Amino acid sequence: MPCNFCGKSSINPWTDKEEDICGECIGSKNAKPDVVTSETEKSSSSRGGWYWSKWVWVWLIIIWPVGVYGLVKRAPSEHRKWWWIGLGIFVLFSFVNGGGSSKPTEAEISACKKLIWQHNRYEPSRMIYSGKEYGAIIIDYATPTYGNYWKLRCKNGNPQVWAPGASMWMDI
Repeated sequence: MPCNFCGKSSINPWTDKEEDICGECIGSKNAKPDVVTSETEKSSSSRGGWYWSKWVWVWLIIIWPVGVYGLVKRAPSEHRKWWWIGLGIFVLFSFVNGGGSSKPTEAEISACKKLIWQHNRYEPSRMIYSGKEYGAIIIDYATPTYGNYWKLRCKNGNPQVWAPGASMWMDI
């Protein structure tokens, strides 16, 4: 292997191994080898892209679309089409499914109101549907005194009330 600076043979006479720089150039103060020493720098510079460095994981966590693009670019060219197909299916499934936040039917809402009435005898006429969260139906109940509202929900067949002081749902 020739020396990176002068082109002479760079065989170390003590170990008989080839090196990147010869003994004469190593003594020179201005000799700075243009070789990359760390494995990360070697792989990053030889393959030529930020997506070969460890930074792709930072991008994946902080700004995930850029990170996903980096992972796709990192894949061998014969596998990239499968990355794009998989990503397309994931995005399509996400939009079609809608995150499971579809509005419940009137029958589900009335079943929730009936369940709350059976447990606490709260008047169904004071119950107002307010939304759906993580598969649970949320109902606001107008209390008969002071015009306050209690948040109630039906989750997995259990009525629950929101306890603001504890910041949690409690079974009723």
